[in-house]
Amino acid sequence: RNIAFFDSHSTGVLVNRLSADTPTVSKGLTDILARTVRSSVTTVGSFSCLLYVSLPLASMMVFIVPVSIVLARYFGRIVRSLSRKNLDSLAAATQIVSSRLGAVRAVRLYGTERRENKLYANRIDKSFTLARRAAVAESLYYGCGF
Repeated sequence: RNIAFFDSHSTGVLVNRLSADTPTVSKGLTDILARTVRSSVTTVGSFSCLLYVSLPLASMMVFIVPVSIVLARYFGRIVRSLSRKNLDSLAAATQIVSSRLGAVRAVRLYGTERRENKLYANRIDKSFTLARRAAVAESLYYGCGF
């Protein structure tokens, strides 16, 4: 973009355009709440049916559920850790963009646009890699029935 573009748009607007993740976070929280309620109702209903059909099988489930809870906590911690790292990576990328857009004249003056673009692209690639790892861990978590 030319300098006139940066003169006509404030840094805050540009950063907001690049990091508009509030709707994503909001949707994620809503999805988590919906999954929790759905899973709780399904678990209680399934266990009630199991008690009705077979008491020995229901008693076996009483021993299997604690193992499932331990595995769920393990996968949950992995997903949470990767999500935090991803958010930190996105924050670093946003910080780079914010500071560089604020000093776009200096960046242009010294001809470091390519270097700045590469730095930002590297941060976004790191964030994408972390997001992909979190997605794999989360799919294992949900794929195992947690």
